[in-house]
Amino acid sequence: MAAVLLRIMLKLNLSQLKQSVNQKKAGRPDGVGPGGWKLTGSKQIVRDHLPAFDELKAAGATWVEIAAGLAAQGVIQGDNKPITSKRLTALVSAVRKEAAKKKTDILHRAKRTDVIGGSALDREGASDAKSQRRLSLSPDLTKTVELVELDHQTEDQIRRANFEKHNDLFGKE
Repeated sequence: MAAVLLRIMLKLNLSQLKQSVNQKKAGRPDGVGPGGWKLTGSKQIVRDHLPAFDELKAAGATWVEIAAGLAAQGVIQGDNKPITSKRLTALVSAVRKEAAKKKTDILHRAKRTDVIGGSALDREGASDAKSQRRLSLSPDLTKTVELVELDHQTEDQIRRANFEKHNDLFGKE
């Protein structure tokens, strides 16, 4: 009950929310991400050079050796320490997941009927697209149903038959 009352009483002021968010963003120091983590650029390095890392792996290098090579060139992780193989493999996994999700999103978007040429329908093009698509009923709604003649009993006949079935339960007065 209290949650319902709280939900009714709470009115959100979106312009004030935007202003508060922008103040928080402006107050964030340079080089610090939204969660307070230091931005090191190591994930962008992995994004940019993942094919090269894969070539090194195919040539027999280990993630420890690749991480050591990156650390020798000044790549760090969030705590200002040289990047470790554990952090490198986590970044590689995250970048691969991002790429896979982007690919599935692109494929999903290509299958959508309300999207033309990779962008949402324009107001002018919407009527053209609608005229090209023709709506139809679902196949199970278009099937014709054959009526079968059933031996119907009237309500009175059903009531009397049930009465006869249970006649022994009724006492005679």
